[in-house]
Amino acid sequence: MRSYARTLHTHVAEGQNEEELTQKREAIQLLPGFARAVTHHLRGEKGTPYADIQTYLPKGYLAAVQSSGLPPLNMPLELTYLMTSYVDLFVSQKRIEGSYVGSVNASINGLTECLSNLERISSTPIPLAYQIHLKQLVTLYCLSLAPQLVDTLGFYSVFVTAFAAFAFFGVEFIGQEIENPFGYDYNDLPLEAYCQEMEREIQTLSGISYDPLKWKEQAQKALPNVKSGSKKNK
Repeated sequence: MRSYARTLHTHVAEGQNEEELTQKREAIQLLPGFARAVTHHLRGEKGTPYADIQTYLPKGYLAAVQSSGLPPLNMPLELTYLMTSYVDLFVSQKRIEGSYVGSVNASINGLTECLSNLERISSTPIPLAYQIHLKQLVTLYCLSLAPQLVDTLGFYSVFVTAFAAFAFFGVEFIGQEIENPFGYDYNDLPLEAYCQEMEREIQTLSGISYDPLKWKEQAQKALPNVKSGSKKNK
């Protein structure tokens, strides 16, 4: 994600008019939308561009989707198509050098690969037969543990058995809990925090100029103000 944003922000020309400036801004703003879309997609909330995604979509995109009558089933993948379309647009406008196009496309391919890996995690649960067998095995072991310890530990075998049952059933429950870490539970991954971090980074990137020539111009403009202020203080 960061490589895509850095390359577009640094190596795509600002353009000659407001429309071209908007195009570059929309291409970069697709990244927070992608993060939000992945979050909804992994939670099974597929198909609909949710309100928190619509903020980052290009103007006219929703109207085009509604007129087609075919809502996107995989919104993150749809956003990668939009990213590629913007790269092709910048190439046709000669606003990006060919040497950087491969880097941008590699970043988009990386996003697609990450999406596929995350889908594989969310859609590959622990087999039901394995869960049932593991639960039965742990139950039988805990039930047979007390008779084996009663001659040695006597009354204390109850506490040892209870502790063993707590430990083994806890491990079995944790296995089920981490089966899908993308939900809303307290133990799940903080996806909302990840999305907010991405939004802050893109906001910071969009608000700062990384052109050294512009820094020099701004410094020269600010220099007379600094000198006049120092004379007044004297």
